[in-house]
Formats: sequence, structure tokens, C-alpha cells
Amino acid sequence: MRAILIAVLFAGCFLLTDGATRVAQEIGDAASRLRASPQQELEFRFLPDGRPDGVRGRYEIVLQESLNHPKSGGALLVGDLASESYALHGYNWSTTSHLHHVRVRHTLKIQKPSGEPTVFVLRKSGETIDVVELR
Repeated sequence: MRAILIAVLFAGCFLLTDGATRVAQEIGDAASRLRASPQQELEFRFLPDGRPDGVRGRYEIVLQESLNHPKSGGALLVGDLASESYALHGYNWSTTSHLHHVRVRHTLKIQKPSGEPTVFVLRKSGETIDVVELR
């Protein structure tokens, strides 16, 4: 019974995330893999999931420059381009949780059609991992 409860709690953690938090989790996982490897660079693909609170069509990902965080910038913004919230605010979801794992030297922004993944490029410099490109 205890194992079932733990499984439900972990599943709930994923289900309660939003569009930006899921991207940040993938960035963190990739940064951990790169940090543990002899490689200097790592690429990974991310395709947004619309369930339960996420992108359902064309989308935008913005990684703000983080060198001055928390004074300014540093957020990860995700937008569902066809949504009313995006039209009003310029994004739907935001987080800074990726900053526990990576740094962003300059703002990176990309828009993608529905169903097309974004490629993230991470580069290692000593113990620091930078997100250097979105494609």
C-alpha cells in the first residue's frame, strides 16, 4: 500500500507541473548528464506536452539572460502562441528553477510550430553549464 501511495505522489508531481516547469526539469536533467560526462557539449530535444497545463499548439520558449539574476531577468518563459493569455502577457508560464542547474549568458528565444521539438544546446565550462543555443 505504501508503494502505491508513493507512486501516486510522484505521478501527481508531474501532473501538477506547468509548461515552464517541465522545460526546466528537462534542462536540469540534461545539465546533470553533461556535468557527469567527459563531454563539453550536449544537445537534447524537448517537445511540449499540453496536458494538463501546457502548450497545445504553436509555442515560444524564452530563456532570459541570467547573469544578473535575481536583480533582473533569469526567467524561463513558455508561451502557447494561440492562447489569449499569451496575447495579453507575452507568455503563459514562467519559472526560474532551471537556474539551479544552468546559466544563460544572453537571452535566447525561439518560436516553433505545433509538434516540432526545440533543440537545446548546453556547454560545460569547468563546473558551470551554460545554455548556449536554441534551435
